[in-house]
Amino acid sequence: WEIINLVFWILPSIVLSFFSAFLLFNFLFPKKKLYAFLAGFIYLFNTYFLMVFLGGQLGVALAYSIVPLVFLGFVRVIRAVEEDKLKKAIAAGLFFGLQILFDPRLAFITLMSAGLYWLFFQKNTIFVFAVPTAIAGLLHSYWIIPLLLTRTPVIPKNFDSLGGFNFFSFTDFSHAISLLH
Repeated sequence: WEIINLVFWILPSIVLSFFSAFLLFNFLFPKKKLYAFLAGFIYLFNTYFLMVFLGGQLGVALAYSIVPLVFLGFVRVIRAVEEDKLKKAIAAGLFFGLQILFDPRLAFITLMSAGLYWLFFQKNTIFVFAVPTAIAGLLHSYWIIPLLLTRTPVIPKNFDSLGGFNFFSFTDFSHAISLLH
């Protein structure tokens, strides 16, 4: 189990965190190679990643590690010329589907960030989001369609009470001031 954990969770989280931030910075600022290394190290060693990674939430750590890669996919689709756009949109959709697999919350934040980027650098239509989200939706249709057809409650029992909310809530001032995000 230790070897599987190391090979499939720990090393990919570390390597992807560094290289995805490096690639995004290198794409956005191609003449600043030295700063791209610094961006990779800053992304790898920030408090959120260290808290999630050292706290054992390796699925969230993997989703966090590919945030820059997914964002880069959307940026490449936004900046793409017409004949190259579909291929880049498919690649962005595959990476976006992988990120949803690990943590849908971070995928939603990434999608909102890409939407803000699109608003500022609007060069093309909503096609930028239609194809990648459709591909990600098709990849996850194996659990979305049964969920919609059976109308199973999404929130488990006893998670909707005030006591359960207070027990599972870490959103108070003491956690925020001590950087326990």
